[in-house]
Amino acid sequence: PAKNPPASGRRSFHALTRSRRCQKDPPTSQRRNLVNGPARSNHRADHRVAMNPTISDTPAQVSADAATAQGSPTSKTTPRTLGMRWSPYADEVPEGDTLHRAANRLRPVLAGATLRRFEAPRLVGERPVPGVAITDVTAVGKHLLVSFDDGLALRTHLGMTGSWHLYSDGTRWAKPRYLLRALVGVDGWDAVCFSAPQVQVYRPDRPGGMLGSGVDPLGHLGPDLCTPDPDIDAALVRFNTAPDPGTTIAEALLDQRIAAGIGNVYKSELLHRCRVDPFVEVEAVPVEVRRQILAAANRLLLHNLTTTRRTTVAGPAGSVAVYRRARRPCPRCGTPVRMTRHGRLNRSTYWCPRCQPPGAVGHVPDRREPAEG
Repeated sequence: PAKNPPASGRRSFHALTRSRRCQKDPPTSQRRNLVNGPARSNHRADHRVAMNPTISDTPAQVSADAATAQGSPTSKTTPRTLGMRWSPYADEVPEGDTLHRAANRLRPVLAGATLRRFEAPRLVGERPVPGVAITDVTAVGKHLLVSFDDGLALRTHLGMTGSWHLYSDGTRWAKPRYLLRALVGVDGWDAVCFSAPQVQVYRPDRPGGMLGSGVDPLGHLGPDLCTPDPDIDAALVRFNTAPDPGTTIAEALLDQRIAAGIGNVYKSELLHRCRVDPFVEVEAVPVEVRRQILAAANRLLLHNLTTTRRTTVAGPAGSVAVYRRARRPCPRCGTPVRMTRHGRLNRSTYWCPRCQPPGAVGHVPDRREPAEG
């Protein structure tokens, strides 16, 4: 019977096999580059706006986006692509400032242009027809509106999965077509909404429909904290009516019926800033502290309308106090930050157990007049 080859022969045989296999199948990184091109290449030359808190861009890109849109809509030399990146944080939802930034980027391309193409595969009811003019692109809370001069408006709510992309003619989409939920096409550009859970066309002047039996899709929203002068007093009144009894302050801040624009990031950051226990009931938080929270939210949201990375505390761009910093030291006292999930939607909440001890309801300034004499 034939004897097995010596060990050295076996090693040589396997080495030869690996060598041939490597010649046929390049490493994974090389295979990826053969398909998608080298890293940071501009082979797609697309101009894409994705509404997601993980976006990273620069002011130069934003201004270049507007200049490209206004000066040469069909230009293929666009800035580095802006896209949606996968995140392991399942409860990540766009904050109000994200939608306002998206509207600001879409507006220079769409507003004033003539609609050439409109698609919405799952839409039922009225829809704009090619030839109408697009009058404006706005954001209300976490809703993005594209308005047309025939009185219709396209409303999208991105939820946890949706995104808006903007492509110049002839460029390849970053997402498959079966994820398309709405497409607004103008000369030289296509604005494409992917994976949005809510897509609706309605008439803002008759939000309830022709018979008035419908529901205004934006009528339930509280004051928009992304605007320069929101009605804080109205939001404070809604604190007393919107939440169910026993609702925690952390859950109440996410309730867009009270005030629109606050998401999971700002919720944790605001409560840490104001030294409020996230799990205390709304009724236990003094009205003055609620006002402090809403006023701080308004300032932070307005500030981050023009920033490239959401920033809530002093430091480099993207600096935050507690959000996504579980087990890391609190910037105020050094105590490890904690995280838990709670509430009906099982959202994550980050807090400092020392700065926000159980039952903490913030600080109300003493406004008593000094005694005379």
